[in-house]
Amino acid sequence: MAGDNRSLVDSGYYQGLPRFEFFIVGVSLAQCAYVGYTLHPEKLTFLSAYTIEVVSLALVIFPAGVALKRIESLVQTSRFNGQLLDAIEKRGAVMATKPDAKGLIVVKYQGRLLTSEAAANWVRELNDKITVLHQMIETETTKAERLYK
Repeated sequence: MAGDNRSLVDSGYYQGLPRFEFFIVGVSLAQCAYVGYTLHPEKLTFLSAYTIEVVSLALVIFPAGVALKRIESLVQTSRFNGQLLDAIEKRGAVMATKPDAKGLIVVKYQGRLLTSEAAANWVRELNDKITVLHQMIETETTKAERLYK
């Protein structure tokens, strides 16, 4: 079970999407750097070639900045998804394990030895963490979607 879920998080699509966006933003920023380097300062006048070049440079820099914010949001969402998956797997491991004759719960995946009371507290903490992570993922997803609209 854990391997199947983790393979989704580590799959090429989820890893490739931010890398592709990094590449596109990198190319845009390299273009901005080149144009900024070759730009010779002149007086800004209405509809002069220099003014049009400065405005077009600004119009390329702005979307690159927005794309960097989107990449940041995607990385945060990916990190939160990993934490969420880990918390769900830990909770499932504790809930699936039955107490032994002494009333202790041995969670093999985590290598922990818990009493029934400690296991209940840990599951409660994990449930709270899962709820918070769901909210954080929703917030980051909404932020990332807003950046492209």
